[in-house]
Amino acid sequence: MNENRVIYTELNLPYSKKQKGKTYPAQKRRGFPWHVIAVFLGITCFLLLLAITGLGYMFFQRASECKIQNMEDSKEKNTSCTKEVEDHSIVPPSTEIACVQCQGKWSCCGENCYYFSKEEKTWNNRKKSCQDLDSSLVKIDDKDEQKFIQPQINYNHGVGLQKKGASHTWKWLNDNAELSKNLDFQQMPDKPDTNCGYLKPTTIMNDVCTKAFYYICERKLTCLANKNNY
Repeated sequence: MNENRVIYTELNLPYSKKQKGKTYPAQKRRGFPWHVIAVFLGITCFLLLLAITGLGYMFFQRASECKIQNMEDSKEKNTSCTKEVEDHSIVPPSTEIACVQCQGKWSCCGENCYYFSKEEKTWNNRKKSCQDLDSSLVKIDDKDEQKFIQPQINYNHGVGLQKKGASHTWKWLNDNAELSKNLDFQQMPDKPDTNCGYLKPTTIMNDVCTKAFYYICERKLTCLANKNNY
């Protein structure tokens, strides 16, 4: 009898029980490029920061220029009346007339020149002192002139405002014009014989004419024809 040979062959299956204990190197996975995104976002934020900084600088520079320009325009508009302290005064340029400038301690505003006294005098003496200077006690025509004069005084100054009695109206000495209602005038009706006006740093008031005050004289610029231009 023939012997039947049995041949056993060991099968090396990839997931057989014998191979469960063996370890195989895991397949290397490709990672997400987070570092590239981080670098890109960083560069973008930096560029945005530069743009915002540049725009902010341009905005504030423009705002400053506009503010300075507005201040200069306002100053030129509101301070057309310029005070000269020493021996000079500002006279509008002209090619056809030559103006005699205000000399000494006179301050000019347009065509008007003002003298602020350094001594106190009564009404009659104030009036005479201004006449000796070829001028008269100041007449204040409007609020602009009042605003020009008042910042230059620290004490009460006599002006050319008076009335002849309680039943009369307030008038200016140099041209007999009535006091404008637009001016800031605070009359004291309780005191008798307060028929002379004076200027305070804040308003115009009245008092007795025998009271001594500093005073303000006013005169016009003297202009002559310039013969060289003819």
